[in-house]
Amino acid sequence: MNQQTQKTIVLCSISGMVCGILLTYYGSCPGHLNASSALYECQLMALRTPLKLNLHWINWLPGLLFGLVFAIANLTQKSGVVVFTLVSGVIYYLAGLIFALFMSATDYHWTSVAIALLLILGSIISGFFGAFTLVLIGKYLARIPFVFWKDIVTAAIGAFAGILFFGSFMLGIFIYPIALWSLGFLIWQVWVGLSLTSALQKPSPA
Repeated sequence: MNQQTQKTIVLCSISGMVCGILLTYYGSCPGHLNASSALYECQLMALRTPLKLNLHWINWLPGLLFGLVFAIANLTQKSGVVVFTLVSGVIYYLAGLIFALFMSATDYHWTSVAIALLLILGSIISGFFGAFTLVLIGKYLARIPFVFWKDIVTAAIGAFAGILFFGSFMLGIFIYPIALWSLGFLIWQVWVGLSLTSALQKPSPA
């Protein structure tokens, strides 16, 4: 494991834990932590807020923090760090907007299985979008050529991380929110961070 990979793991882990703690105690629903039904309703409403162009920090700050720590670990130019950080925040918001579109399509008359399947699909698409756009901007800033299949695999890893993030988030509504939400952010940031780090490795000269 090289130094770049080690830095990515450490910094993304710290960022993920910070995001989980912030969401638990300072997010959209801190007053409902001890009542799972109220927390469930509040978080469902919060997941739809990007549709209203709500700029509450929880809709963009996790992406900003991830972008900052990843760029510190993997990019050398300060201008690249700044650009990647800002773009990562925007991408996180847009990924949340994609998921919110799926949320808005659900109907209370649907079965819980149908709703879960639609939301899992939403988490896959939003995760794929996030990872794919991040690898594109990362490769552009690092001056590394796009490799279609390799970068599609990176995006697919992001899609799977999106499922795990969604699962941890929903489970955390009912039990141990600080542990499960932090775990969800940690899995997403470390997993995607490592896949992006691999994608940004410059090819060895033939």
